[in-house]
Amino acid sequence: MAGGMMQKPRFNDSIICAFTNFSDDILFTIFLKLPVKSVVCGRCFCKSWRQSLFDPNFIKMHVNRTNQDHQSHEKLFLMSSSNSFYSVDLETSNAKAVPRNFPSKSTIDIEIVGSCNGLLCLFVPARKQPSRYEQLLKLVLWNPSTGDYKNLPAVDPSVQNSHTVGFGYDASLDDYKMVRICEIDSKYRVDMYSLKANSWKIIGNLPDLTEILNHPQPGFCLNGSIYWMGNHNFVCFDLKNEKFREVQWIHDMNHQWFNTHLSVIGGYLCLHYIGENGELVMWELKEDHDNKAEWVKLMTIPSKTRAQMAQPATCKLIRPVCFLENGKVLFSTEERISDKTSERIFLLEVDYLVHYINLVVKFVVYDPKMSTTVQSFPLQGVSDDKWKYVTYKESLVSPNFV
Repeated sequence: MAGGMMQKPRFNDSIICAFTNFSDDILFTIFLKLPVKSVVCGRCFCKSWRQSLFDPNFIKMHVNRTNQDHQSHEKLFLMSSSNSFYSVDLETSNAKAVPRNFPSKSTIDIEIVGSCNGLLCLFVPARKQPSRYEQLLKLVLWNPSTGDYKNLPAVDPSVQNSHTVGFGYDASLDDYKMVRICEIDSKYRVDMYSLKANSWKIIGNLPDLTEILNHPQPGFCLNGSIYWMGNHNFVCFDLKNEKFREVQWIHDMNHQWFNTHLSVIGGYLCLHYIGENGELVMWELKEDHDNKAEWVKLMTIPSKTRAQMAQPATCKLIRPVCFLENGKVLFSTEERISDKTSERIFLLEVDYLVHYINLVVKFVVYDPKMSTTVQSFPLQGVSDDKWKYVTYKESLVSPNFV
């Protein structure tokens, strides 16, 4: 099932003549180097091209090339409080927000689980219960670049306890997986969804996951593993062997910090927190093939500069979003208004997510070479400032043909 119909592109006679004289191998090489939008247009050109450009091997090679190409930069996916959807090319001069048509009728209270190889994993409300602050939710995989989407089968609805989730890619099986951690009757339970099998299964032989459940943040996928942070440890789940392992803590960290969060930036797992003197500190994790971890301090943003980023004074959270091609770093600043009437807690399938209607998000750019310089990063073409967001790279991956 796919989103809106795409209008068949028009090609002039010179383009048609040139391309029809190319061999299949040359065409294959050309299309591998083209952006997603151009390949999607090529699928509409003729039947033979359509067949070739929908081939799973071509799609996988195109994704691999995109991930290895440092000039293939990330885009920002935005969901506004007015239920509008946009993508933003972060490397263009005007940062214009391009509207995206979401394929579901339910556009209220959607939550982002994560992104991987161009696929977005989303929680979408399936049924409201007005008498309680609860919703029954469904999981959706959506490629905003092609419009392809898939509704995932429901996980065990009897589980209503707190949990956290993670979404990622298992390269060994060319499979996309989602992991859910929860607690039932003082016992841990982990469910894993496989896109290839289109089913859930329970994972056994679990370690102590108390720290993860007590520190409810979504997991981040990197190199075939999903990482979570506890109060005093890091845990990751290997999607290939389906086992948990603990990741080394940062020994140089003292305990005079707060607002600690994980993210994936520049191909590395990053930890960022506010230090005891108000500075913003960022570390990145480097692991070798034997899973030996080393945390390296990436940067420290002075407290005065961080205060410039966190304006107005009611801003409570600063998150690094991604590195830009010019070496600068894009940050988001979030101003949360703790109004109980604007807060809804999802109790059934996504307890760790607290949805704030009044969440004002702004973007700023920080230059590590000029440690006192902060610039605003206004989005063109939109008037809203209440966002949920995630970064992603465009791809041809379809959740219906993995």
